[in-house]
Amino acid sequence: MTGRELDADAELLAALTKLNLRWSSAEFQRRVVAAVGLDLDDTAVRAIYVIGLLGEAQVSVIADELHLTRPTASKLVSRLERACLIRRSPGARDARVRNVSLTGPGCDAFALLVDAGIQMVRTATAGWPKEDRRRFAALLDGFVERLVDEPAVALPGADAVSPNRAEMPPSGKEE
Repeated sequence: MTGRELDADAELLAALTKLNLRWSSAEFQRRVVAAVGLDLDDTAVRAIYVIGLLGEAQVSVIADELHLTRPTASKLVSRLERACLIRRSPGARDARVRNVSLTGPGCDAFALLVDAGIQMVRTATAGWPKEDRRRFAALLDGFVERLVDEPAVALPGADAVSPNRAEMPPSGKEE
């Protein structure tokens, strides 16, 4: 790889990292929630997004998607259920399994959050031609799919490292 390609890759990594840090920050989420008139913490916002995008999910899936322990996710689901934003229902194949889905008010909250997100995207891309926005969306979607589907990350001078299990580097000491 040339120095110019490395610079472009480093710039892309920096931009994506900045986007992830900003978009997922508690302060950013608080501002969005306040702007749309909801009273939700950042974890509840992320849960509403996950459930809204999936349609329904088991608590274990919500825990995995939000990077929470299952007990913490279960408490979150209980809190959202008490707020009448979600409901639990028996699974179609196994009545012992409980699925979580949005209620009417939960769907309304999800719609408000999505609309706010769309408005932020429109503001950030103001002046971009529609075709550029479509191309950017397609490139980013393809990037995310390849990144998520990639089974391992190859690091120079190391064996492949699973994105789910990074190993500690050797200490350099002889055993």
